[in-house]
Amino acid sequence: MDFSLSEEQEMLKKSARDFLTNECPKTLVREMAKDERGYTSELWRKMANLGWMYQNGFGVERDYIEAMKLYLKAVDDGNAFAMCNIGVLYQNGFGVKTDYAEARKWYEKAAEVGNSGAMGNLGSLYQNGLGVERSPATAKQWYEKAAKSGYVPARSAPGEQKP
Repeated sequence: MDFSLSEEQEMLKKSARDFLTNECPKTLVREMAKDERGYTSELWRKMANLGWMYQNGFGVERDYIEAMKLYLKAVDDGNAFAMCNIGVLYQNGFGVKTDYAEARKWYEKAAEVGNSGAMGNLGSLYQNGLGVERSPATAKQWYEKAAKSGYVPARSAPGEQKP
């Protein structure tokens, strides 16, 4: 029986080793062992970005479950990008059962800390009555907040956006 790693497994092993060597030198590991949290915010931001790569299949095989795991770890550090993308997974049923109320919960958490994409996604939920009572006025408010926060898609015709 052959227990050697496939070419893809070897590539993943090398990528993980390179990531850990570059991002977690022994000095950092020792420093974090003494820290109450045990990790750096920058490292979890990178983990959230890795989750996005898994969610979208960029450089890795698309894997919504792995994306969710990485996002949940990043959320522990308050990462709004990860919060918003958990909402996307729930809204679209990617790796989880479609649950608009759960999506709204995650979008609201992300919006509270300024994530403009989450604000735009909340606008879409209210515009289309997905998990909330349909409210064009509330949708417009969310689209306007998103546009003011820099979310480009919300800048055109707030309240008339397509989902």
